[in-house]
Amino acid sequence: MYKVAVLSDSMAVSNSDLKNNPQSFIHGNNLQHAKPSAPYKVSELFREHGYTSTVFNYFSQWAKGEMIETLIKYSEGYPLLIAYSVTLNNGDQYLNKLEEFTTSIKDNIPGSVTILGGVRNFENIDRYKDIGDIIYVGRSLPLLMKDIHNKESDNLIGTTFESIVVNYPNNENRMDNPVVHKFYDSDTWMPHDVPIFETGIGCKFNCTFCNYDFRNIKNPKITAIDSLVKFFNEANAFGITHFYSADDTINETDDKIDVIHQAVKELDFTPHIASFARQDVLFNRPDRIEKMSEAGLTSLFFGIESVNHKANKMIRKGSSPERILDTLRQIKSVNPDFFLFSGMIIGLTHDSESSIMHYNDVLLSERLLDGISYMPLRIMEDETMWDWQSEIDKNPAKYGYNIKSGASRPRAFRSSNNAYWSNDWTDYDGAIRLRDNLFEHNLKRFGYSSMVGNWAFTCLKALGVLDGNVKTWNEQFNVNVGFKPVHTIMNSPIDNAIEKYIQTKKDEQN
Repeated sequence: MYKVAVLSDSMAVSNSDLKNNPQSFIHGNNLQHAKPSAPYKVSELFREHGYTSTVFNYFSQWAKGEMIETLIKYSEGYPLLIAYSVTLNNGDQYLNKLEEFTTSIKDNIPGSVTILGGVRNFENIDRYKDIGDIIYVGRSLPLLMKDIHNKESDNLIGTTFESIVVNYPNNENRMDNPVVHKFYDSDTWMPHDVPIFETGIGCKFNCTFCNYDFRNIKNPKITAIDSLVKFFNEANAFGITHFYSADDTINETDDKIDVIHQAVKELDFTPHIASFARQDVLFNRPDRIEKMSEAGLTSLFFGIESVNHKANKMIRKGSSPERILDTLRQIKSVNPDFFLFSGMIIGLTHDSESSIMHYNDVLLSERLLDGISYMPLRIMEDETMWDWQSEIDKNPAKYGYNIKSGASRPRAFRSSNNAYWSNDWTDYDGAIRLRDNLFEHNLKRFGYSSMVGNWAFTCLKALGVLDGNVKTWNEQFNVNVGFKPVHTIMNSPIDNAIEKYIQTKKDEQN
């Protein structure tokens, strides 16, 4: 027999990463401490089959020695089955840390076995074989559940063997059940935590720039109302009131909103839920906007991408500027406390710098958006990348892009590279410069970091750093966090929360 330790990272970016990539703060990535759902579901599956299991979160933030010491105490002389989550970070820096840690833990706890898994397909499976004894490729929870039930991993403890790679067949994972996990005392939940749940997998749309493997999914399985009621109530028993929905488009169908709305009606509290959504499907739908508000879905990320009509049409988001602005006005009129954030792509063919600057100022001066994240267009040159290639990746020339051979740029936190592209008005470097200029422009003109997103807003609200008033959030942010914190041990509210978790987890194991 063995004990199970599930090692997860979070949506937070580690301080060591920030030293090498300070631009990460621009997008608010380090101001999140939400806990991904899959590691907790994995631990739950082992528990349900009689194993002792717990989750150790924020792996990249632990000192290696402290993590090993804590796991030795947790193991109590038993070998460990260690399950790593590699969904969020799988660049070389993170994988090197995993490999070094795996060597140390096997030296200190003989007979231990390591599992690697994550929802995305891996671009370099050989690299994972240096770390994991068992590697689950893709969204593989049903396969893991079957292996646990059959006690397959029991035979692996203390043996030497070649790495085993487990693939989900025929892309059946695209129709998997959504993940809604249970809450256990031993998993160290705190009132300021932000758990993640799913109501349905994937997105029914198929944008030409999207390289996400769960796109173009029709009629996904929807979480049962009673599952969500139980999830929210179990979380609230720990004082938790803030959540993320991992759905790629929470409002792509009325069913998803209806399920959350009905679940929330049965609760004694109204949760605050951050989510991805589409603004275009809310045009002239005040009933759906009101229902989202009643369900607590008031922290929304819209992938508007561009307000330029021709550019939007090229990526299959054909909304006109007038319709985009009108929809945002409708949303704010239903509930002024909606925190609305949008991703924008710099570098779409048919767009222009003047158009981007103009609509940036319209959106922020009218407070139709509370924040905007600008990202240079990424064209992935490697067909084995972590996601499926987008239509633009496969045929850039068709969409107006020239690719310069041998001039790719490394992708932060990932192994695959961004191709160096140019189009009718800019190139990859020009897109990066414009992104940086927009950040400085918005800081000077509007007085706040417009690229701090709804995810960070929700986490800071859960911590009490922000009170939820979207009209004054930027002033509160400046006082409590600052515009440009220095990233060493940044000592931000998020860092403090993560450090508190790590200390509490260590104390519990001691």
